[in-house]
Amino acid sequence: CKRATYCSKECQRRDWKEGGHKTRCKMMRTMDIQTKEEGRSKAASKRAGMAEKQLSAAGSEVLLNNTYNIMLQASLRGMNALDSVVFIDFTSLKPKIVIITQEEFLADTAEEGRDHHASIFERNRRSGAISAACCNGTHVLVKTLPAESAPIAFGHLPRERRWRAAQERVDTE
Repeated sequence: CKRATYCSKECQRRDWKEGGHKTRCKMMRTMDIQTKEEGRSKAASKRAGMAEKQLSAAGSEVLLNNTYNIMLQASLRGMNALDSVVFIDFTSLKPKIVIITQEEFLADTAEEGRDHHASIFERNRRSGAISAACCNGTHVLVKTLPAESAPIAFGHLPRERRWRAAQERVDTE
């Protein structure tokens, strides 16, 4: 579909098999047909796709450059980053990072997207990945920060333990 952006082929395969990408692709094709029927141009759809890719790239950059602060913020709130959502608000000049519970995020999610997001959060929790949501005022994009992105000091641990170990280290500091 050329719409989703992934950090690796492994993440792409996992999302296709377990994350609902296959279903979303079918829905996107249906939406493309509706777009044509509603008279919206393919160029407008392409612009929206480019905006989503830019939001995804900006979200990845913020996540990777702020891992310690994310862990610290989760720790200070008595939460674990793996059981939370890292919410990145791009509506102001400097992105704002807030750690919220998955329940808080899902409560503010449109009903038709709730089950899909909940399945992503559960998949991430099982695989030891961090869930994030990027918002630019018009779009909310859910992202995954895989275990492979954890600080290199935790690379010797099994994948599903890396972020949890990083969180534990921050909790004890």
